[in-house]
Amino acid sequence: MCVPFILIGVAPHAPTVTPLHVGRTYVLGRSSKCDIVARHRSVSRKHAQILIGGLFLKVADLDSRQGTFVDDRRVVLEYLNLGQRLRLGKVEFILAAADRPLELSQDPDSFLDTDEDDSGDGDIACSLGPTREKVLQLLLTGLSEKQIARRLRIKKCTVHNHVTHLYRAFDVQSRAELLAAYLKQANGNGHLDLPLPAPGRTL
Repeated sequence: MCVPFILIGVAPHAPTVTPLHVGRTYVLGRSSKCDIVARHRSVSRKHAQILIGGLFLKVADLDSRQGTFVDDRRVVLEYLNLGQRLRLGKVEFILAAADRPLELSQDPDSFLDTDEDDSGDGDIACSLGPTREKVLQLLLTGLSEKQIARRLRIKKCTVHNHVTHLYRAFDVQSRAELLAAYLKQANGNGHLDLPLPAPGRTL
């Protein structure tokens, strides 16, 4: 079964990753019988549901007490796009694109910007160079390496090298793990600069 999307739980608990399958409807709520359980007193037992189509994803509120929000806007029935926030009461999620683990380059000399220090303790995201930071931001919105290369007007192999460095810096093996690691660090530092898709860009 195709898994084009993942739902990342970002607050108030530790990051979680839930794959979303095409053709499925997922009920979200506090009840253990829900497909996606959000154990928080601000969440209703059956709070909302998500419907995944081939090229779209919709979220519907199920008459919850605290409301269902997309990017802080209360909704009853709404499309959810890559990078957007879904909030049930005080529990927040972000929709991301599912991705296969990156095949790391076997050529250590192929990596660029070796003067940028991505290792060690501290805020990794803040220690990245400007180009690599742009690659990170675009990667987290669901763009492919080819799309990122076009957006930044650089070669695809250059984007791949930046992505490889990012995976190593955050010590992850997939885009889902990268997003979870980034969100965990960003939330811990009190900032989250995850860009939203451009207007008109829908699933």
